[in-house]
Amino acid sequence: MYLHRIRAIVAAGLAVLASSHALASGFTGQDGALLEAEGARAPLALSGDGAWRLHVDSHDVLHRASLADPSRESTLQLPHGVRVLSASNDGSKVALSTDHQCIGLVDFAADAPKLAWRPWVVNAEGDAIGPEAAGWTPQLPANCGDRAFIRPVAISSDGRLVATTDAVVDAATNRVVASLPAVQGHVLRLQFVDHDARLLIASATMGERWEAPAQPSSLGFSVWDLARKTLVNDIEIDGTPLVAATAMQVGFSPQTGALFYVDERRRDRAQRSAKPGETPVPLPLDLVQLAPGACGSAPRTRAAIGDDVGAAFVVDPYGRWFASARPLDAAHDAAELATGARSVLVVQDLASGRQLERVTSKYALAGLVATPDGATLLALASQPREPETGELIAGWPVVPDDEQVLTVRLPDAATAAARDPARAWERDVCKEGGETPGARAMARSEHALKPLWSRDLSADAQAAASSELKDCNAFSPAATMSMFKSADGGLWLDLATHVAKLDPLTGRTGDGLPTPRTKTVCSIVTPAGNGFLNAGGDTLTWRPLAAATDPTRRRVVERHPGWTASFAQPQPADAVRVIWLASPSTAVDLDAGGNRQDLLVVDYDGNGKRLHASRTSESAVEEGGGDLDSDPVPTPCHDARGTPLAIGYDWRAGPFGSQRGMTCGPLPGMARLVWWSGASIAPRLDNSETAPRAQPAIDGAIAVVADDSQLHVVNLALQREFAQIDMSNATDGRAWVLANKRLVLVEATGADGHRWLRAYALP
Repeated sequence: MYLHRIRAIVAAGLAVLASSHALASGFTGQDGALLEAEGARAPLALSGDGAWRLHVDSHDVLHRASLADPSRESTLQLPHGVRVLSASNDGSKVALSTDHQCIGLVDFAADAPKLAWRPWVVNAEGDAIGPEAAGWTPQLPANCGDRAFIRPVAISSDGRLVATTDAVVDAATNRVVASLPAVQGHVLRLQFVDHDARLLIASATMGERWEAPAQPSSLGFSVWDLARKTLVNDIEIDGTPLVAATAMQVGFSPQTGALFYVDERRRDRAQRSAKPGETPVPLPLDLVQLAPGACGSAPRTRAAIGDDVGAAFVVDPYGRWFASARPLDAAHDAAELATGARSVLVVQDLASGRQLERVTSKYALAGLVATPDGATLLALASQPREPETGELIAGWPVVPDDEQVLTVRLPDAATAAARDPARAWERDVCKEGGETPGARAMARSEHALKPLWSRDLSADAQAAASSELKDCNAFSPAATMSMFKSADGGLWLDLATHVAKLDPLTGRTGDGLPTPRTKTVCSIVTPAGNGFLNAGGDTLTWRPLAAATDPTRRRVVERHPGWTASFAQPQPADAVRVIWLASPSTAVDLDAGGNRQDLLVVDYDGNGKRLHASRTSESAVEEGGGDLDSDPVPTPCHDARGTPLAIGYDWRAGPFGSQRGMTCGPLPGMARLVWWSGASIAPRLDNSETAPRAQPAIDGAIAVVADDSQLHVVNLALQREFAQIDMSNATDGRAWVLANKRLVLVEATGADGHRWLRAYALP
């Protein structure tokens, strides 16, 4: 049912949080939507049992008051800038988050309320480095992160655990109970679920880039088992535009286990399918409900909503009604504006769209919450603030102390409808399509491998550096050394001035072949090992490996006057990526924002045939907004060109820093998941992000994957890890698996700065 009429709103209040001032400072439209959504949140919460209301007033005082007897109230003065509250079941413990992303904890159970902060390390410049391992401290850290966005926080119902975007910590000691995975985007909500046994993480991957081509956007909902430290369920809503502030809000009902989000994809598809010159009337957005605790539960559209739904919204815990607050609009709400009202809170029946309650206010209304029985609605009245500066937005009146919490007792019609039933939480993990038994319970045997031989590559690297050959690697330093396979399967070392064949059993090299590299021409060996692609000014050429210096064998691949060719780093596995950069005087196309599209990213095969090309801008890449890796990730058991595979293995990165192994076939493109490791929230010793020590590799059924201390050797056919290689003192590693020779070769930089190549014999 269409709950609100579709119309464009120029919001005078909360929408100004996504103002041109904010967007002019390097923010995208999606960033603006997130800022508007965060502006609609407020430091207002209810205890899990619904008996206590907690809110921060305009004087930065935290109130804990009984709903049954308001005279039973405790207060605590807080520092300025508290943005989010989360309360335990009895409201005696309250976690909070500030506009500097600092995390605090208030204990009302003591004789006098106590406030403590999670300690953070700050450098000499005042930049937040990361959380400290020490216990909670009474001193507020000077800075805990980027002020532009809010850091969500959650506390368990028993008050013993606090969840932040990076970890779940003990509320008494600040000991890390779980190190949460890095989210590729922004965490929208954290919620302890299933009697505090699990944690729900809702996040948004915002694909828009400042002055750069957009990447895919999505919403993600993951559930993690806090005892087993494993991923229980992962739901990805791909292709979400994330342009509406409501799409950045996620609701959850502890009573039923239902999650609510706003889906913009139906509208987006209709707009994209419009004919040139047409401006279709925007379709409504979809309010969708799903059960993250039930494996395979399909999303269910509950209502259609319009653009006049405010960024502050809440769904009844039992799925009977929907409420939102927004600034009044002069074009449609003139009569109410004439009375002095500035905003409105609307409650509607979820099934029919019928309006159940409408309350106007002279103040901005935010932070909507409902009591557990769904009979009462609360909102915090305030003066809206500019998110970047914290300054009050002009034109909004000061809120008297006794009017800061708006309490709306809903009519009987709002609670008369049938309640949504509660969904039980699955006891086991939710398996993915094609997942085989034992894929996550991998057999493992300890077998630490020792080097068969070791070769110090530092002397070769120094010789290459002293040769003064041209460095044509774009936007990244040149690789110090590289090993490659030739077309006949032989292994070769690229030593800059020459390439030398390598004996993998002994580490010795034979006679070398010269490369075509000079002070003006740079070269890279093709993935097939059959030749060189050479970049010299505006010309790209190909030369064969065995006759690289023979001028008669030189073949021009492409020439672009006014452009300069260089090689991207790192390179894709099965192509050569060339960066063509236009000179300032060369005429190029402009994008919609008027930016010069002066960077052409082209992939070539081993013979110099163009495979793929895309345009971006040099400024976007230099500022970190452009993406040189323009290839979409192929679906499992398909090669890079999209051809389905009927035999072999697929070894690829999975979500949350994990690694997946799949068998392909018997039908082309069919994939069976036989290995999945790394999707864990086990505490990390230094509380930092895990950094793999080497890139994954595979040959036949033998594969390797690295974590922050070891290279793990896996037999996918047997679903067993059977060997390990110590990488604790190595960085920037690459590995090669030679299954037919039962060898693993590893190239890395040691703790002493020396680059080495080592071989390990497999048992």
